[in-house]
Formats: sequence, structure tokens, C-alpha cells
Amino acid sequence: MVAISETPRLTIQTVEIAPNTIAIRSLDWDRDRFDIEFSLQNGTTYNSYLIQGEETILIDTSHQKFRQLYLETLNNLVDPQTIDYIIVSHTEPDHSGLIEDVLRLAPRATVLASRVAIQFLEGLVHSPFSKRIVKSGDRVNIGKGHEIEFVSAPNLHWPDTIFSFDRKTQILYTCDAFGMHFCDHRTFDEDLEAIEADFRFYYDCLMGPNSRSLLNAMKRMGELGKIKIIASGHGPLLYHHLETLTEHYQNWSQKQTKTENTEKTNNKQTKSLDVNMEKALGRISSGLYIITAKKGEISDGMMASWVAQASFQPLGFTIAVAHDRPINNLLQPGDRFILNVLAEGNYQELKKHFLKRLLPGMDRFAGVKFQPGKNGSPILNDALAYIECEVISRMECSDHRILYCTVEDGKVSQTNGLTAVRHRKVGNYY
Repeated sequence: MVAISETPRLTIQTVEIAPNTIAIRSLDWDRDRFDIEFSLQNGTTYNSYLIQGEETILIDTSHQKFRQLYLETLNNLVDPQTIDYIIVSHTEPDHSGLIEDVLRLAPRATVLASRVAIQFLEGLVHSPFSKRIVKSGDRVNIGKGHEIEFVSAPNLHWPDTIFSFDRKTQILYTCDAFGMHFCDHRTFDEDLEAIEADFRFYYDCLMGPNSRSLLNAMKRMGELGKIKIIASGHGPLLYHHLETLTEHYQNWSQKQTKTENTEKTNNKQTKSLDVNMEKALGRISSGLYIITAKKGEISDGMMASWVAQASFQPLGFTIAVAHDRPINNLLQPGDRFILNVLAEGNYQELKKHFLKRLLPGMDRFAGVKFQPGKNGSPILNDALAYIECEVISRMECSDHRILYCTVEDGKVSQTNGLTAVRHRKVGNYY
């Protein structure tokens, strides 16, 4: 059974993927960025699943942009008042953006989620709801052979994540893990060549930094028995090439973990040898800056200190940005941003704000006074000066990338002010 209903560039697809089991796929054809973390070439999907035994389970919901389409589709598939359980695999808005709406339609439903997810949900859902904390080994039997077993999978990629395994259909629901940002009418991984690059890119951006947690989760997966389908939260479901793609995850994660262990060992071995060199390098002083960038609906900002003028004609400078900074995807060649120069004696509040770690989806500029520059990026009101720039080229280094940028506009806001300076004592950390 395949049914498709459309609005411009947003599509809801419902597909029966196993007995009593329907995938509700929200296809977002035009999305080009995802939570700042990385750029998208092929859109994305938000996958939700409905299992109907003697009782009914809904696994995850969808993004709020699909609110009307998703709720209409859900109502056509099942009377929401008969939904007994809602599994919340993870509480980011791309998976749980409609959880409050669904709970309003399904007042008798019990939310099944990890302890951390329940804590998050209590802050997201503004009314009481029935809930049950689940962990690895816990099971829920909904009849007709459908027994759902839970697998704790923290840090993939949030601490609240769980997997769910239906022992009848042998489908493992994995939330973000084993997913990809790839939008296509084909429900399954039919064309390996078409999806492989996006599958790897997704792993590198989202799962690779959590390789140890991923290997732990895969060990628990091995205890479940045969898995026929992996139904993730994004992209096509893994069936045709499941073994190949899960082996990729295993190999990539083992390699990533081995590299991390080698780096730690090398650091320990060289620490005493390099101490004088590190102290000398640390005497190179630098200013304090905040990079701000906006592209479409996505904006971000970060502290920077490794900034240096690089040319007179044209006026240009370089910035070193660590590989793991989400803002990297707003700083591609051709992208524009603003370099805000911080003022000595008036930078501590801004520094504190922009060094603070935020959960995905939170507004980096909440509570900060700013105005848009000519290129649309935020100019901070308390900055000593600002410079509007374009990224011309990037050079990859071991743990940073160097951006060469040219100046398009700029202004000094406080003519008598001095640039805030960062003095370090060692050169092996910020």
C-alpha cells in the first residue's frame, strides 16, 4: 500500500513496510541546511511509524512545518483516540515537533521514552500526560505477536535516545542512527550508489563524533537477533543493503575510536618533550572576536581569537575555525559573515554568552542586542567594530580549517576603544 498527498515541495508518504506496520514519511524536498550542523544536497525526510496490534503504537512524530499534513494523514490512518502508546525516541523537534498536538488528539496514550527524554518532554508539553520510563531490555506487548523491546542508545546523538525493536517484524527503529538526509519517493535503500555519499556525510557530521557510543549501541543490537529492516528517523529505510551499510558504521566507528586512542597516546608521549615549545607558542597574543553568520533561516555565532590580516589588495584576513564548530557550514566559499571586534573592558558578557553550549534548535542570539548587517548577518551592538566579509577559500589543517576572507564593509563604533586581547601561557589549547 502506497499513498501520496502533496503540497508544494512538502510531501507525506504512507507505506506499509510490514504486517500491521506503516511508515509515515514527511518528505522535505528543499531543505538545504540542518540545525547548522551541515548542508544538504538532497533534502531530508522525517520518518514516523505506526504499529497496530491489539493495541496501537506510534513511533515519533514529525517536524512542525508538516503539522497540518501529518495530523490529517494520521487521522486517515487511525483514530488518534485509540493510540495506546507513543514512543519518543528522541526529543529534538524534527522527531517530536508535533508530540504536543498528537497527545492532545490521543489523550489516553502513554509516552514511552528514556528518563532523560521524559525530563525534556515535561518542559516541552504544557499539560499533564501519561508516561513510562523505558530502558534496555524493557518490553511492551501490543498483541498479534508485536512485542517491542527497547535498547538504550545514549549520545546518538543526544543523551535521550532509545531504539525500539519489534520482535514480530524484526524491524529496528533507530531514530537518528543509520539515517541520512536524502529525500526520495523510494521508501527503501534500493540504489546504493545514489545514497552512499549522503549516508557517509551524515555519519561523519552526526555519528562519527559519538563513535564509542555507537559501538556500544551496535553491541546491544547484536543481542536482539536477526534484524530485517532498520527504520531510521531520516531518509530511506535500510533493507536491500542493510548488511553493507551497518558494516560501514562498524568499520568507520572502530577506525574513529582507534584514531582517538592514538591521538591521546601521542599527546601523553609528547607532553613533557614539548612543554617549552608550547609555552613559547602561547606567548603569541591575539584579539577577541565574535563571528556571526546567517543563511536563510539558520544563524549562528562563535568566539574567535585566531584572526590575522593576510593581504592589502584586496583587504583580507584569515580565521582558524575548529572542525567541530557547527558554524563551519555557514562559512563555505562564497558565504558572507560579520567579524565583530570585541572591546577591552566590555566583552565579558558577550564572551560568556557565545561560549555557552546550546541544545540543537535553541536561538544563539536570544537576549543579545544586534542589528542586521548588509549581508544579513548580525552586528552586535556592544562590539567595538564590525567587518562584513566574504569567504574566498579554505585550507584544511589537522584540527582546524583556515578561512581566507576579503572585506566588503566595516565600521568602528567606539572610536576611542581598544581591541580586547587574549593572553595565553601555552599553545596547546585555547
